[in-house]
Amino acid sequence: MKIYCALLCALFIAFVATVQPALANPSTKDPEALLRIRPGEAIPGDFLRPDYQAINQRYQRAKIAIDELWDRNVAKKLTLADARKVGPAHLLTQQLRRDAEFLKLRAEAAGWDLAVRLDDLGSRLSGVINSIINLPGFPSNVLSEQINRDTQIGLKRLPQIDGLIKRNEVCRAEGELAEIVDSLSRNTIWFPGTNFNETYRPFQRNVEAANQLRREQASKELKEVVAQSPDLAQLQAELTAAAASIGSSGQAMFGSQMLAGPELILAWHERWPKVQAAAQRGVMAQIAIERINPAEENLSATMFAARQKFIADLPKTMAGIIQADAQRTSGADAAGLYSRYVASCAQLCSTGPRRELQAALEPALQSLAAKGGRETEVVAYRNATEPLLAWQRLLARARAKSLAKASPPVSDWCTRMLSTFTQQGTIIPDANKTIGAAQVISSANAVLPPVLPQGPSEPVVFADLVPVNSTQQRWVARYRTRVFGLVAAPPAEAWKAETDRLEQLLLASAQALPITLDAATALATAKLGAFESAGGPIDQVTLEPLLTRFITLPDEAASLLPRDEISESAGMEVSSLAVRFDLLKPQWFQHDCFVLVP
Repeated sequence: MKIYCALLCALFIAFVATVQPALANPSTKDPEALLRIRPGEAIPGDFLRPDYQAINQRYQRAKIAIDELWDRNVAKKLTLADARKVGPAHLLTQQLRRDAEFLKLRAEAAGWDLAVRLDDLGSRLSGVINSIINLPGFPSNVLSEQINRDTQIGLKRLPQIDGLIKRNEVCRAEGELAEIVDSLSRNTIWFPGTNFNETYRPFQRNVEAANQLRREQASKELKEVVAQSPDLAQLQAELTAAAASIGSSGQAMFGSQMLAGPELILAWHERWPKVQAAAQRGVMAQIAIERINPAEENLSATMFAARQKFIADLPKTMAGIIQADAQRTSGADAAGLYSRYVASCAQLCSTGPRRELQAALEPALQSLAAKGGRETEVVAYRNATEPLLAWQRLLARARAKSLAKASPPVSDWCTRMLSTFTQQGTIIPDANKTIGAAQVISSANAVLPPVLPQGPSEPVVFADLVPVNSTQQRWVARYRTRVFGLVAAPPAEAWKAETDRLEQLLLASAQALPITLDAATALATAKLGAFESAGGPIDQVTLEPLLTRFITLPDEAASLLPRDEISESAGMEVSSLAVRFDLLKPQWFQHDCFVLVP
């Protein structure tokens, strides 16, 4: 629980990092940042720690040092004095290689990305070394003597290290061995092609037990996340029992409150994002556990299926609450309930899977309207407003289509810009050719710089936008097929004007809400700021580790999740990536019934 609480404390920070990508994750503006990792605890005495800041700083120091040496090498300005800089740079890469393997062991995509970066840095450093050893006066004899001295010093430390291993202090022992190897390697690197196997052999102890402890620690942390997943079967039973209670008494206990049916649906509407976020954290954490230890029980597929079933059953479950009330009540009571249910269901549909919800809710609402003697009134209102809504939707779609002309969907743009079609580095496997399979292949710092070399992209189309939170200061294009984004707010005055106009068209006001679900949902989405699509140039692209992004997803960021099932399979890779875009100057927004142009 302690680890889980620490993780939750980091969740909001992770979401802030979504808004301010310079804090973490590589982007087109900061491609050298490392992929984010989960917070966690180190094993006592272990020299390897899941410390993002420390690893990132170590990498930045190595990158700067080796780039400077490489530039001097290319300019043929290396001197023997530069040899003093090679050893420290090499030691940083050695430490980073251990970091990379440690992160891989913890099911962190950052480990794969870091390993690819280190291959490039290692190649450059080897080029520098080859140039320096060919300079006149290179002291190879002195270095050979130092290797012999370091070997003897290391041998004297072995009894102490063996003692640590016998006491099961294997992580500490591995750290001691790493110190000896580093001391040797800072000098053996000056003899490329020489076989030093015999020199290193005494210090090659089998410390796999240390890695097993690290796997167990990582699994323990992840299992605490899984343990906080909602019990969807129990939640389904709770909602079903609530419907039965509504049918018998008109009220039901939900959470800690006794609520009438319309208020129960509203309460669920508010709870739904948190349930979705917790379920997503749990599924992704379970996938990570199974990748860390393939012998673990394969529960992720079961969790995916349970969530899919819950979401598929949800419209029918919500309709069951209304139907129960319709069977219980009649007359004026039913008439009043009808209006309240329409308002509640409109809120539910405004962020949920609208088509599925409306298909299930409409028959139940019609039954309630009939019980309340409002059937004729509702039919008349529907006949008056349906043609108006159809016309508004037709105009909105036509205008959005015109504005989006020649603008690719964001997924297509990402596939084109992040694949080998356009550059050497890629995150898209050749076999897939779609951003939906994004994973670490080339390093992020090789892939990102060519994406937006001249500033913002061509105009691109984004879908399914909702406000990040109730402050309505920034919008999120919800996650689909490995892509999501942050979008600047729509023009406030035009948005209000169009919403007011729609309200008038629907003969509605604060005191007289629409009395059909379709009309009420259209107005609810307008007031919320739920947009079907938007367009504009991308200002920044950020790569994020897919599993880590969702394992550390805070409830405050649940808006980036669609309310229907997330289209991911349980077979994703640990090295899988998500792509986030930032759109600072959107050129248009399409609501169901209107279009806004700043």
